[in-house]
Amino acid sequence: MQNIFLQQLVILVDAIPGENQNESKTHLLECIATILQKGRLNKAIGMKTTLLVAVKLIYDPETGTMRPNLSEEYKLAALKVISLATRRIQSELIEEVYVKDNLKLITQAIFVCINIVSTERYRKLRFQAVDSILSVLQVHDDFDFNDIVVRCQVAELLFIALPRIIATFVIIINGDEKQGTAVYRIAIKALGRTLSLIFEDYSKQETNEEFNNEQFRKLTQSICAANNQTVNVLGLGLREEHEKSKYFNETLRTREWLLEAEKQVEKALHKILHLRGHEEELIRLEFAKMNCELLRNCT
Repeated sequence: MQNIFLQQLVILVDAIPGENQNESKTHLLECIATILQKGRLNKAIGMKTTLLVAVKLIYDPETGTMRPNLSEEYKLAALKVISLATRRIQSELIEEVYVKDNLKLITQAIFVCINIVSTERYRKLRFQAVDSILSVLQVHDDFDFNDIVVRCQVAELLFIALPRIIATFVIIINGDEKQGTAVYRIAIKALGRTLSLIFEDYSKQETNEEFNNEQFRKLTQSICAANNQTVNVLGLGLREEHEKSKYFNETLRTREWLLEAEKQVEKALHKILHLRGHEEELIRLEFAKMNCELLRNCT
């Protein structure tokens, strides 16, 4: 029954004509969110269709821009659907959906959330946008963090979005204190969980593993090669559409990519060291949790 009602509502909200039907679409999106909260999606087509419609309602894929003249309530409802459509799903479905063929749709959902965080001032909207990123990345509170197979699959697919995600979270953390403690805290949590997802060693090799001379030589050569890398490993500053497409489709989460990304992450973390002495205890606590998570999973 859930799938039947959900399918009909998704079709209906997508079919309402005109861009100014904010109120009607908002109510329908809220109905979709309510249904998603009551159960879990078990079909890939249902999850992808719901996510696609929610993204398309606030983002124009043809122009690559956000749709204008949308109310805050409308955008908030769409973000909730994005969050729930990627959160309230069975683990088997994550393995089926988080594949290269769906990379464009999933990253569009992330970039929609990033855009809202970067441009909106409404606290609830900013908070929900970060929460939606946590859901899309599968690092939300309901996820089974012991499921290494799924975490590795998500990391191998979505590492490509790391630079923009990290930059966005750092901007929030260093932003105006008027945005509220809740937004600060979820941004800190999201930063830690995102870094942990991407940089965790899923091979779980022993850190005290002994290297023979040949292995050590290859390791040092790969590190030196990465240090001398002149190629734009992280795809920073790409503007041409074909360059972006090539980067997204061909780049892999290799040792070289991780080493280069590590340098940028180090710079980003230096910008938030002031959180150690923040006057709010809850923010200091969240920062401490973030560091503990990184030490536990990424060293």
